Amino acid sequence: MITDSLQNQGYANSDILKKPATMSHTISLPPRTSIPQIDRTDDSPHTPFPKAYRRVKEFLKKMLRAEVDLLQRDRDWAHPLLQEIGAAKAVEELRIQLMAFACQQWPFTATLNDQMTLAWWELLEPSPHARVLAVRSIS
Repeated sequence: MITDSLQNQGYANSDILKKPATMSHTISLPPRTSIPQIDRTDDSPHTPFPKAYRRVKEFLKKMLRAEVDLLQRDRDWAHPLLQEIGAAKAVEELRIQLMAFACQQWPFTATLNDQMTLAWWELLEPSPHARVLAVRSIS
């Protein structure tokens, strides 16, 4: 049957054999640079309220960036804690402390009782486990 079709001159001259198929079997991959990168710094899924955490984190990062810029321009005007521990240590501590705060982990488990919020943050300021976040919250 196939040989009959091949022998038929009408089939050999048909358009389907003369024109390339409309379906292409070529697979195109986008350039590597256009593939979206995964944000490995996004730790918000590990918090109870990821959207709120991301917003607060962005705000605090901007505050800290301004303070670091001030430290680089005029060290005497920067916060004493930032002068003491430096920018890199402050950034790392803020990341860890904000996550602990968001997840209600120690030292942020202390209750306010009858204290004002500002007094609560001031009590946390001397703690190396809360100091950068406390300074940002007091400012």
